[in-house]
Amino acid sequence: MQVREREESADPDRASRLAVARPRGRRRKQKIWATTSVGRQATSLAAATGVAQGLLALLYILAARGSGPEALGSAVSAVALATAGVGFIDFGTNSHWVREIARGTLSLGEFSSRLTGKIVAATGLAAVWTTLMLLFDRNSLSWTAGPIMLCLLINQSLQVSLRAAARGELVAIAILSDRMVALSLFAVLTVAHFNGAAVIWVCLCCGSVTASVVGFRLTKRTLRPNLRAAARINPWRGASFYGLATLANTSQALDLPVLSLAGGATAAGIYGAVNRWTQPMSLLANAFSTAAAPLISRAGNIVDAWKHLRKAMWMLAAAIVLSGGIAVASPLIIELLLGASYEDSIAALRLLAVATIFSIVAQPLSVVLQSLGRDRFVAGVLAGAVLIQLALVMALGSQLRATGAAISYLVVEVLQFIAMGIGAYVEYRRGRVDGV
Repeated sequence: MQVREREESADPDRASRLAVARPRGRRRKQKIWATTSVGRQATSLAAATGVAQGLLALLYILAARGSGPEALGSAVSAVALATAGVGFIDFGTNSHWVREIARGTLSLGEFSSRLTGKIVAATGLAAVWTTLMLLFDRNSLSWTAGPIMLCLLINQSLQVSLRAAARGELVAIAILSDRMVALSLFAVLTVAHFNGAAVIWVCLCCGSVTASVVGFRLTKRTLRPNLRAAARINPWRGASFYGLATLANTSQALDLPVLSLAGGATAAGIYGAVNRWTQPMSLLANAFSTAAAPLISRAGNIVDAWKHLRKAMWMLAAAIVLSGGIAVASPLIIELLLGASYEDSIAALRLLAVATIFSIVAQPLSVVLQSLGRDRFVAGVLAGAVLIQLALVMALGSQLRATGAAISYLVVEVLQFIAMGIGAYVEYRRGRVDGV
């Protein structure tokens, strides 16, 4: 025991790695790892994310009432640009770090160095972008994408330790604090007669900073990154396939502009009116996957991870039932919400709802495979799928319009479901063999 204590004191990174990888004793394990089930964590994440999206929508509505379309469009475009920038700069590092910390292969010291490096790089890019936009496009709000991107990236990165420790309920608190502060500050500034569109960036930055502080304070001291660590390690090392998978998922949004090119603006309008209506069901699957990922990584195989996951499968079942309901009730839904002029959206919505059923299963399977170290396989499947989807949209969109785009999405989701299912089955057989 004395020898072990001397070794750990001489190497603090090793001590932190051992604390994550092999927590000693039941009491120690309960302090570091989740005290709530996957189902409760996923429910908390889904609820918090849903409420956060609603609060952001409310903020945009209030801003629209006090600003002209041009000013609001400039502000919202900057937010969208910042969000895309976070995805490109992060390039899958957060998900990769969650897996490695949960598996005990990424020490606290190395994580701190990688995190610092990413923040330094993001700060430099944000400064360059903001300066260039102020010099050459000062009449718009495009310069605000820089500070929004930096604050959002720091916020998401400081949630890594909580996610790796499977503390989804604490992540939910940080998510809610972000939007609540942003909306509250917006209300104060508008009462003080500030232009609504002009202060959106201030509110979002303050919300992200607040969430960063909340997330950092909620993280157990043994898992808190040292933000003063030297950035001596490439922050993107080992995360290339996670990044490729992220870019592939992001590229799926290109189906709308491709349809507009192939089938015209009317087809794009018919499809765009309903192509995001299945997001609530995807939100449930994403929350389940986020809560399950660190537990799967720590378990090391599907067989052992199933013990944690089976009690939360009701979330996926509920999402599938909701998708089926939308598929059946699509004529009534379109008539009530959009009117007779969008009758052509019925077939598209029905196909999208059916496709979402396959997506609800395929998405968690992809996270399972990534958590078990099969991120190369997942990245290859997703990259191939998005290329097939965009090619099908171009081919079918000119003839079948919105329905063709929906068929393309269904075909790709079925293919992903099959591929991820085969990959998961291989891992299941491997887990059974290792467990013998």
